Amino acid sequence: MDQNYNGRPEERPSSESPARHKKKKKRSVGRIIAKTVGWIFLTVFTICVIGILTAGIFAKIFMTYVDTTLIPSLGEVTSEEMKLALASTIYDKNGTPMLTLYDNSDDTGGNRELVKYSEIPRHLIDALVSIEDHRFWEHHGVDWVGTVASIRDTLLYGNTRGGSTITQQLLRHKYQDTDVTVKRKFREILRALEYEKYTSKDDIITEYLNRVYFGAGCSGIQTAAKTYFGKDVSELSVAESAAIVGITNNPSLYDPFLKKEFEQDDGSIKTPRDFNKMRQELILKEMKEYGYLTEAEYAAAKAEKLIFTDTDEYKALHGIEVPEETDDEKPVDLSKIYTWFEDEAINEAITLLAEQYGYAREYASKLLYRGGFHIYTTLDPQVQAVVDEVFQDTSNFDYPSKKGTPINAAITVIDPYTGEVKAIDWKEYVTDADLAVKILDRQIEERKIDIKGAGVIVAGGYGMGSKENFALVHELADVLGAEVGASRAAVDAGFTEHERQIGQTGVTVRPKLYIACGISGQIQHTAGMDGSAMIVSINTDPAAPICKIADYAITGDVNEVIPKMIKYYKQNSK
Repeated sequence: MDQNYNGRPEERPSSESPARHKKKKKRSVGRIIAKTVGWIFLTVFTICVIGILTAGIFAKIFMTYVDTTLIPSLGEVTSEEMKLALASTIYDKNGTPMLTLYDNSDDTGGNRELVKYSEIPRHLIDALVSIEDHRFWEHHGVDWVGTVASIRDTLLYGNTRGGSTITQQLLRHKYQDTDVTVKRKFREILRALEYEKYTSKDDIITEYLNRVYFGAGCSGIQTAAKTYFGKDVSELSVAESAAIVGITNNPSLYDPFLKKEFEQDDGSIKTPRDFNKMRQELILKEMKEYGYLTEAEYAAAKAEKLIFTDTDEYKALHGIEVPEETDDEKPVDLSKIYTWFEDEAINEAITLLAEQYGYAREYASKLLYRGGFHIYTTLDPQVQAVVDEVFQDTSNFDYPSKKGTPINAAITVIDPYTGEVKAIDWKEYVTDADLAVKILDRQIEERKIDIKGAGVIVAGGYGMGSKENFALVHELADVLGAEVGASRAAVDAGFTEHERQIGQTGVTVRPKLYIACGISGQIQHTAGMDGSAMIVSINTDPAAPICKIADYAITGDVNEVIPKMIKYYKQNSK
């Protein structure tokens, strides 16, 4: 019994030993798992704490940067600087507009008429929002989705465009803040967020459409509507609205009035009017996709024919005479029939403003071109037409001097009962550079009186022959106190900087005097010098197209004529 008894305890430990060992192993695995989970949790927690602290530090640094650097760099724009300049209009005795006066010297100037939000058709607003900022009605000044997408595109594809809302674009125009930097982007975001706190969406749309440039010298939607389609903005169709809105993205490409040609990869030629149509169809498609147009409305707008005011079809529909050009005579330039009357009307208006309000004449001149005045004159278009017909017939002045120079003439028609001036005209024939100086002297004298409205531009073309000869253009401009311009051909040939290119770039200016040196093509005038009061051309070829639209065409070698003009003007100018 003792043996049995003694043996059982030995068996009992041996039989229980594996069980105790297995139980101990389970506890060891659990501890390892617990420790591992705890370590992971502690690591994640530590990283989160470090991340939060780091983010807090960077946030503090960024806020300090915002307070000390970014906000002070926002700058302040006074209410006077923000105020948009308005174009003034001169009318004849029947109330028909003769001339629009405006100042293009800064961003607030330009050919502009203000409109109210209620006067803007809804489909025009929809077109703008669809193509420029389709989340405009939802965001608060900044489209964060678009901003992130823009950053992504910049990092992945190097594309630095896009992401700006209508609000941001408006403020960029107002502040003229166009630096391509991260700092500028932050400034733009802060301004937009702050601006929308106290400005309604309707006001932002209205100010945007009144401020931006629409090509062809049009600042603001109202002027654009009248210029391109001869309509008040409220009368624009969906198709016309989309065509105008599309211009703002790149006026030098989408302005349908530009006379440019672009050769495509397949050898075909496209013009800005072609690109404008493509842009218009893109906008219409966006309007449909965002629910602003039905499929039927989209198809109808896309198919609608755009009749611009510069087409013969528009002129025929509105009873506007289209003069026929022949090889023997220059067509009547209807845009200039009031030139001399306009000069006197402008001078008288400046005088009246100066006298009535006690302004200095220079300030009165500036006010005339920025104040939105409506000036009604006594000019009788029927009487003026008769006078023009007489002056355009060279046989009426076939009384040359002993040297063969045709007679010079001038006329002023006055109503004997009222004393009202009904018509003015003037003609001078130029056959020598010495006589041309008289024209320059007269125009420069007017420029001194009417600084803002009477710019002088001396433009050189490919006919100058070389970069060295182009220096004569600069010299003549210096003598006259003028700006230097250049044709595209001259720029392409390396005669001068690209920044001086006029005409085919679509830059619209209205100088009192435009001197074209070695420029043959008419396009350099009609595209970029639209509405010049006086054009003088210097060209070896009397049959050059520019001579047909010039008021004075001097035939001769530019390298001989220009130095003579410079020398004479230095000796005889006041």
